[in-house]
Amino acid sequence: MKRIISLSVLFLVPLIAFSQTFFGLQNSNYSGAHMIYTNPAALATMPFKRNVNFSSIGFNLNNNYFSLETPFTFWQLISNNVDPQYCNAKGNVDWQSEWLKENQGVNKIWANVDLEYRGPAYATRYGERLVWATAMRTRNSLNISNLSPQIVQWGKSLLDTNANLNLLDVVNQSFNVRANSYQEFSGSLSYLAINKKQFKLSIGATGKILLGLGSFNMSNNGSQFSAYGHDSIRVDYADIKVSYTDFDFLSQITKGVLLGSLPKLNNISGLGYGVDFGFSVESGNTGHSESMSKVVSNKNYKWKLSGAILDLGHINYASEATGYTIKTEKPVTMNLMTTEFIAAAANGSSGVFNYVTTFAKEKGIYQEIEEQTTIDLPTTIQLQFDYSVFQYFNVAMHWQQRLLAIQQNQFLGSSSLVVVPRFEHRWFELSTPLSFYDNYEQFGIGIFTRIGPIFIGSDNFLKSFTSNTYSGMNLYFGISSLLP
Repeated sequence: MKRIISLSVLFLVPLIAFSQTFFGLQNSNYSGAHMIYTNPAALATMPFKRNVNFSSIGFNLNNNYFSLETPFTFWQLISNNVDPQYCNAKGNVDWQSEWLKENQGVNKIWANVDLEYRGPAYATRYGERLVWATAMRTRNSLNISNLSPQIVQWGKSLLDTNANLNLLDVVNQSFNVRANSYQEFSGSLSYLAINKKQFKLSIGATGKILLGLGSFNMSNNGSQFSAYGHDSIRVDYADIKVSYTDFDFLSQITKGVLLGSLPKLNNISGLGYGVDFGFSVESGNTGHSESMSKVVSNKNYKWKLSGAILDLGHINYASEATGYTIKTEKPVTMNLMTTEFIAAAANGSSGVFNYVTTFAKEKGIYQEIEEQTTIDLPTTIQLQFDYSVFQYFNVAMHWQQRLLAIQQNQFLGSSSLVVVPRFEHRWFELSTPLSFYDNYEQFGIGIFTRIGPIFIGSDNFLKSFTSNTYSGMNLYFGISSLLP
């Protein structure tokens, strides 16, 4: 029972692990309808008359504190080639707790988990200059920042029911926990404003209708508490603000389109809008006629420059969101071994949450917030440059810079700088993105390959598949195809 209680109490320090960027795919001339997500202006010069994305999905996991160090690589694991000495009698990997390492030099812990599903998208050309596209996708993000290692250590000790814990003082001046999930339906318009053999200029815009599926935001402006083993917690002082639509994280992030189905209307908690704007310039011999109505097998411009600002907008949770603050300058103590708390813990995180809320109200440290919760989109600036070295071989540079949010609640974006050398053909493509990502804090060597309509890629392939030390993982795959 103590283990159940401990896991439930950890709603205060969730194991949270944004920005899925699909580096290889998004810098390909043959990404088709996927160009919507990086620069809508690029659609006007796509080498297709019509293109469709059937289904694509990607996930991203990274943190700066925990790492998994195994005596085998991930590739050996998925290829079932792990040394038998690390397996149990049934032939399955015998996972050991000592494989989980901690970075003791970290003072502020951050972690991100992102899941992006790209549902059906369709781009079609009208005449010589105009391309219209529609798309839908679901984005889920959980992130945590500025968390004190002391809190993580306390949470770990609670999981060990045999540990003899002494008094532990935990101070955390500030940390933020955000979980957001939304679905977007978009329409994009791209226009080839200048269409010369040696020079092309296109502009484009995307409008989005956003369905907010769930939001949780916790902002700690300073707190200190004392943990007395497994038995009780004394809050010495606290200033914590919380707003949410659904406290059940797992339920929240699985709502919406994951396999192409529409969300239930009663799952929609908020509504909003978003817009993207972009331009694209191509210069040099394009190698084909000015008519863009026919599919071409290769793009032969000498260089291309594109820029865009993405995700301007927000989601409002007008009536569904609940907000409150827990604020005190006098110590209050919560007993974790009472019958009431044990019964609440048996109902999971929502039960513990309700118990803590009731406790705060009884102690007079709870205050409801009457304000509309607004979640800002992960606004970023995108700049892409592509240079044709020789036929079928290009090198791209892609810079993405996130912008600071004006409001406190933000669906965080990420900054990155990537170079993408690639061989690309209508039926086959291979690239190896080299990137500084996660706000330039990590270096990744990725891979992307496309065979006909099927593609698969990773922004940090070398680390994910060939290393035995993991602090994150990134993978995306899908099916997209031209249409006659």
